Amino acid sequence: MDIIIGILFLAIGIGIGYAFFYFRYGDRELVNDLRQNTTQLQLEMDTISMDTKEFEQQNRILKEKMWELLMKNEDLTKISSELYRYYYRIKESHAKALELVDLLQSFDKEFDEKIKGNSDTRQIPIQTIHNVDIKRF
Repeated sequence: MDIIIGILFLAIGIGIGYAFFYFRYGDRELVNDLRQNTTQLQLEMDTISMDTKEFEQQNRILKEKMWELLMKNEDLTKISSELYRYYYRIKESHAKALELVDLLQSFDKEFDEKIKGNSDTRQIPIQTIHNVDIKRF
């Protein structure tokens, strides 16, 4: 009886083993495709990971350059505003100079009489450029 039970269990074990082998052999192509897909996806993940690290480094470098350019832009903005102030002052002085030229070109009889009157009564000292104090603004 023990022998029959042993043979029976052996037969059942062989049947179960054959069933697993049969089902696995039937899905063999699917399992191979899944394995290939897994290895390809792993390679793609590694490539994407390396690209991500490289892009992060490039992003850090670009941010540093961007901050440098922003600082240079601030400096150039200050310089351009200062140049505009100089331009405005030069433009105003030009307008004043034109106004002075217009005043000097107009003939004033009273002024001419005053000059003639002063030249008759006393001598006006003529100053040379060496005697005059030149002031810069």
